[in-house]
Amino acid sequence: MKEEIRRELYQAVEKLGGDVNLLAIIGSMGDTLSDEDILAELKAWNAAYSKDEISPARYTLKEVLRFPLCV
Repeated sequence: MKEEIRRELYQAVEKLGGDVNLLAIIGSMGDTLSDEDILAELKAWNAAYSKDEISPARYTLKEVLRFPLCV
């Protein structure tokens, strides 16, 4: 189940134009990094960028909800 959640989370962030470093952290969940390492990396990423420094999403929520489901 965790692998499916990680994969869906990765795809959602990617579709929203997610930062490659953030995608790398998500991609490492349950694979190459422990939960503690993932948490530390996410905290560091969040501390490095203010909300104003992150570019706006490529898609609106309404557009994302219309994307076909990948199975």
